[in-house]
Amino acid sequence: MLSALHRAIVHLPIGFLMMVLLLELIFWWRNKNHREQQTLVVNPHQWLGWMWIAVLGSSVVALISGTVLKNTGYYAGRTFTVHQWTAYIFTILSSLIVFSHQYLTPAHRVSFFLKLMIFPLVVLVGHAGGELSARPEIIAIDPVPALPNLSEIDTVQIYPHLIQPIFETKCIHCHEKGNARGGITMDSPEGLLTDALGDPVIYPGDLERSLGYQRMILSPWNEQHMPPSGPPLTYQEKRLIEWWIMEEAPFAARLDDMKVPEDILDILQHTFNYRTQKRAFYEKVQAVPIDSNTLKAVTTAGWNLSPLAQLNHFLDVHRKGKLDSLSIKDWQALAQIAENIVWLDLSNQHLSAEAFNIMSMMPNLYRVQLQNTNTQDEDLAALKNLPYLHTLNLFGTQITDGSIPHLEKMKGLEMLFISNTPLQRMGLDSIQTLLPRITIN
Repeated sequence: MLSALHRAIVHLPIGFLMMVLLLELIFWWRNKNHREQQTLVVNPHQWLGWMWIAVLGSSVVALISGTVLKNTGYYAGRTFTVHQWTAYIFTILSSLIVFSHQYLTPAHRVSFFLKLMIFPLVVLVGHAGGELSARPEIIAIDPVPALPNLSEIDTVQIYPHLIQPIFETKCIHCHEKGNARGGITMDSPEGLLTDALGDPVIYPGDLERSLGYQRMILSPWNEQHMPPSGPPLTYQEKRLIEWWIMEEAPFAARLDDMKVPEDILDILQHTFNYRTQKRAFYEKVQAVPIDSNTLKAVTTAGWNLSPLAQLNHFLDVHRKGKLDSLSIKDWQALAQIAENIVWLDLSNQHLSAEAFNIMSMMPNLYRVQLQNTNTQDEDLAALKNLPYLHTLNLFGTQITDGSIPHLEKMKGLEMLFISNTPLQRMGLDSIQTLLPRITIN
């Protein structure tokens, strides 16, 4: 409201100035053509003096309202500085012109020079003021920005992925280098942590001294509330910023390294689609499509193929029937699509050395089901170099402690099922020590 009032007031000196310019031109033209002035009610010089007093008075009122508006902390920066000082100069020149009309003749060079200076000056002050008054209107009609989708990010970093997007959409349009309103920049860590005018925007570990945060939580009716226009900060965004500040405002920390409160985790999951489990590699990349003839050959060999997701061409493969003896031809057929196999279920099958040799050539294997098969310790050597092997089910097999040297080399393994096997307790403890991230069932 105060901003709108100031914009209305500043039109007064501009209007009076346009009128006085018109009168100056009329009187100059009449003097040049030696027209008689008897028809005028007052002396032209006195009339112009009154008009210049009106320009001065209205400019003083505009200057006062602008100074009050400045104290809200919203209008600042380079454009505002230009507008402010040109307004001061405009008022000073107006007072000098009023003085010259009282004590100098109309044709005096000083009076002419002062009037010549004030007209381009009003263009400059008006242009700067127009830019300032237009920005809030532009900001107010901006659409609400889309929230970051954390499900597409493997390693969530707190500042660049959670906090910085909030500042970019709600704050930086008024607090960036070159347009630092209130002397505050929020487009860099340095700008957030330093402020020559008082407390910084963000004071790590201290909400009371964090000026920016304190402005964000003010009532929307408070003139110092931020942002003053446009989409306001939501409760979830304020809570994230509060948590980040109380965690010492880290700029390089990962979410996985932080102790996340339940309410923050709930905000991340429901507002930002955060997943507590990392996406598997096959959710992020594309496999090469398989031609129809190859697919037919594989299915004819007795393999069931199911796509993991639409259009990514990765497959879940299992064998039809149980207790079946797989032939070399069956495995050779499967080898044709080795790079597309991600999940492989061989439960209850009899597996040969050739089977494990072909499995070793499946670079994208992620989950392998070998429960109730004839798998031995030495067979696992074929799987130790698979880079994406995450889950291995060895339930009911004959593996022993001799499998540990092979298992410990499976660096990506996180889920291991070894119930109902001859593995000893000491062997289980050894696996857990060598692979601390692994979950053993």
